[in-house]
Amino acid sequence: ACHEQGDIFGTHDQYRDYYFTAQTFDANNAIRLADGTMPEHARWAGGHQTYLCAELAPDYVRRNFTQIAAHGIKLDCAYLDVFTCNEGDECSNPEHRMTRRECFDRRAECFEYLLSHGILSSSEEVSDWAVPSLIFCHYAPYDFQMRSPNEPRQGVPVPLYNLVYHDCVIEPWMMERVVNGDDYMLYALLNGGAPYLIRDAAYIGVDGDMDDEQRARTENDIERCHTVAAFHERVGMQELVRHEFVDDDPLVQRSVFADGTAVTCDFHTQTYRITD
Repeated sequence: ACHEQGDIFGTHDQYRDYYFTAQTFDANNAIRLADGTMPEHARWAGGHQTYLCAELAPDYVRRNFTQIAAHGIKLDCAYLDVFTCNEGDECSNPEHRMTRRECFDRRAECFEYLLSHGILSSSEEVSDWAVPSLIFCHYAPYDFQMRSPNEPRQGVPVPLYNLVYHDCVIEPWMMERVVNGDDYMLYALLNGGAPYLIRDAAYIGVDGDMDDEQRARTENDIERCHTVAAFHERVGMQELVRHEFVDDDPLVQRSVFADGTAVTCDFHTQTYRITD
């Protein structure tokens, strides 16, 4: 049905959190710390958990995606959660010892498996070790965007990551407008990224459950996303070659891409200008 209406279809999955209630849970497959214990907690909705050793993660990926394909389900993409936002794990289990470097290699192997089967790979953020194996990510925000707008910022945010990797991976960007603060759409433009229409879609007030005011606001958000999406289509495959403070003003920033396209964002007025 998704393909019939022109949409792409993918799964949200992950191979690190390892739940004790899972049908195939085996404590011997879990990470073992140097003292022989397993890390355990119950922070997420799945309940009591430990961590699957990444040496075994590719086996689970092959198992699950083979079964999905066997049911005639055609995946366009897959989101392997948490791999790129968590540190590399170490495992002391003598049956599958693993260093942090080997952990990153196994995670990358999972992404490469998807790509080898024509499935676009993605994960939570974009770490440099994962760039060769990722098509897109959940997001790659500035530090301040993950904090309360009322908290002081740790300096002036600039697109250092995208000055290196912009044309290598698709990054959706937050689009919120902070009351008496910044319009995050400007940061999406400065980074030449894709827009995020709704980051928390499975909640009240979205997916059609809207009053007239919410609907009008969403329609405006869609128009804003069209603007950023059109700009991303234009520069998404271009290197970000220069970023600067215009006239040494950190609140007026300009990004220049390899094809000569430039976007200037004025955070005094919360406006932008795109030029060739």
